[in-house]
Amino acid sequence: MSELKTIALRGGDFSVKYYQEGRGDDLVFLHSAGGLPAFTPELVALSKSYRVTAPLLPAFGSTGEEHLHEDVQKLVFWGWDLLDALKIERSILVGHSFGGIYVRVFADLYPKEVAGLVLIDPSQETFEDWTRTHPEAQRSGRDEELAKASPGVRDESAQVSASYEQARAAKVPAGIPVILITAMKDDTMPASVRKVWVEKHQEWIDKVPSGKHILAEQSSHFIQADQPQLVIDAIKQVFDQMRSANP
Repeated sequence: MSELKTIALRGGDFSVKYYQEGRGDDLVFLHSAGGLPAFTPELVALSKSYRVTAPLLPAFGSTGEEHLHEDVQKLVFWGWDLLDALKIERSILVGHSFGGIYVRVFADLYPKEVAGLVLIDPSQETFEDWTRTHPEAQRSGRDEELAKASPGVRDESAQVSASYEQARAAKVPAGIPVILITAMKDDTMPASVRKVWVEKHQEWIDKVPSGKHILAEQSSHFIQADQPQLVIDAIKQVFDQMRSANP
């Protein structure tokens, strides 16, 4: 079982906890707002072929600039400091859920450091746009609850929107392989809403020249837990494409 490691950043101002196992080409995994409870089985399997690094983001075990949702761009700068300290020069980035927003913005800001992307049922700004005008996609009473919330909670909600705007402006580096995997059996939203989620994923990946869309027919939102081999195979495809492009 992999043990958490700790590294200090920015002269000791921040402390980062992370998992790192394996040797070879670098893979960096960015977790969702659900956190990362352990070095999970699919990461263990991947570490047999690659050097896998999986940091705990600020507020999930590490200290740093912001909570995952609050400002993705600040988190990217925090992440760059971490990869620089760990001497990771170029890697495949894998992002789950809101971690998908993170890796897209990172790739836009640091294209030379990114060899490929794998997005696992990622958050999507155009889906977020759609939910604002479709009550069936919104949690009942959300606006009323937000109006009664503390200023800090309201500020965080506004900053989530700012992060989506950063993702909207982000460009995928030319020529890198990209795979997006969409969950097809998520019971947390109605089937009609899930259909739009899938469509928004398809619309985004269609704009990526080197993009591929995989539908995880038997998976909920945590595809890496429900169909780990599918995720492992997708990541291996991206590494294979990276190597063929850079023999």
